[in-house]
Amino acid sequence: MPIKSRKRNRATRRGLLTFEWILLLTLLTLGVIAGVSAVRDALVSEMGDVAEAAVSFDQSYTLAEHEVRDSSGAVIFTIPASSFTDTKPTITIERDGPAGQLSELDDDS
Repeated sequence: MPIKSRKRNRATRRGLLTFEWILLLTLLTLGVIAGVSAVRDALVSEMGDVAEAAVSFDQSYTLAEHEVRDSSGAVIFTIPASSFTDTKPTITIERDGPAGQLSELDDDS
C-alpha cells in the first residue's frame, strides 16, 4: 500500500472519529438540557404542593372555661372560654404559560 494512501486513510478515520464525538456531545448536551428542564418543572410543581399544604393548616382552637380552686374548693379565679376560627384562604394558580410559570408573573411575553 502506498504511503499517501495510508495517510489519506488515517485522516479519513480521524475525521470520522471527530464527527462521532461531535454527534455524541451534541446528543449528550440535548439530553442534559431536557433533563434539567424536567427537574425544574418537577421542583416547581412540588414547591406548589408544599405551599398549598402550608396554607391549608387549620389553626382553629376552642378552650373551655376553667376555674382555679384552692385546697378548700373555693374559686380563686376563672379563666374565661376563648376560641379562634381560622379562615381558609382561596388560592388560584393559573398555568397558562410554560410549565410551572405563573401567567401573572410572566413579564416578558
